[in-house]
Amino acid sequence: MANTKVTSDNLDTNIDIAGTFDVTGATTLDAGATIVGSGTGAGLYLNGTNSDSIAQGNFVRYGTNFLTQSDAANDDLITYAFNGSTFVNALNIKSNGNIGIKQSAPSSPNGATDFLHIGNSSSTYSSLILEDNNNTWEIFQNNQFSIRDGTDTRLLIDTSGKVGIGVSDPLNKLEVRGNVSISASGTGSKVLDFRSGDTLSAFIEKSGNNLTFYNADDGLIRFSTNDAAKWTIESNGHLKAAADGIGINFEASKGSGETSTVLDDYEEGSWTIGVSSSDPGSMGVTVSNGYGFYTKIGNLVTVGGSFDLSLSSPQGFMRITGLPFSCSSNGTRPLYVGNVGYTVNVVPQPDKVTLGNGSSESYLDVWKAGNNSRYSIADWDNGGRMNFQITYEAA
Repeated sequence: MANTKVTSDNLDTNIDIAGTFDVTGATTLDAGATIVGSGTGAGLYLNGTNSDSIAQGNFVRYGTNFLTQSDAANDDLITYAFNGSTFVNALNIKSNGNIGIKQSAPSSPNGATDFLHIGNSSSTYSSLILEDNNNTWEIFQNNQFSIRDGTDTRLLIDTSGKVGIGVSDPLNKLEVRGNVSISASGTGSKVLDFRSGDTLSAFIEKSGNNLTFYNADDGLIRFSTNDAAKWTIESNGHLKAAADGIGINFEASKGSGETSTVLDDYEEGSWTIGVSSSDPGSMGVTVSNGYGFYTKIGNLVTVGGSFDLSLSSPQGFMRITGLPFSCSSNGTRPLYVGNVGYTVNVVPQPDKVTLGNGSSESYLDVWKAGNNSRYSIADWDNGGRMNFQITYEAA
């Protein structure tokens, strides 16, 4: 047969058709239809007019809720869904392979050639849902782009370009709620760059065991609270308080025009304790178990120590010698006074140690308790121990 018309009279008949055939009338096939062919002419061609207010024909109807058709230009394959009152464009496949879901004219605003376009200007929300047997993830758009784990927002980008990780309302360009780890690409790499436009203004760099903060604008590193700098590290290493210019200079001398309080240096260590007298003559002295310590901050020195002492032919007043720094010779300065902290087997007991009294000295005088007289070295009982400490201004 070249052309065969299938009517309600022969629907239940097996038909072998070598050409084409028409199905007309409101009829139902009780079984499926198999169409066998080859070449460009093989296939099932539909030509008809849809009565459901769809603009074009050439459609396949699936019950009452779905139908598929091509458009007049034959460049769209459209599936419509019935929403209760009318058929709406649910799926649109273009001839170039791009797909629109609830989008009759899928397009890319950035010129992409291959894409999936979901939603339209009437959509309140649109999303892409990925689900497996463990979880459901959703790429969600409701005037903001977000990636959600179930209903929890893990990543969000708002319309102003602010990015939130673990937060749904970022206040800055990047806001992270939780801990952050930053890995440099290699030794000596910058971990964080701070830029003004394309110009580098500052960076934090990790190199070996060193962490460097660098400010390219003026070379200063500031520590601020309430939008005001409280402390500033200057390019020469000085640390200053911004409010009144008072700070700490770690150089050996204050620079010209500086207003900061100067910390000349800091030093600590030990020193060797010696014992002598104001008139040693032929006196023999043996110091044992001696330990001397000192701390020097700027010109302020604190020394202390302890020792055991044995003597022969003692004479004169006792002096503790070997101080690491002599005292200031400023005659207007008062006498520096320190304490004898603890003694054993010493009669009479020493009371204090002194230094200076207007002259530069590098030894301590020892004074008796109770009568404000110098301690005679002959008063020392062999086997005794003395402990002392004094703070003074160095020369």
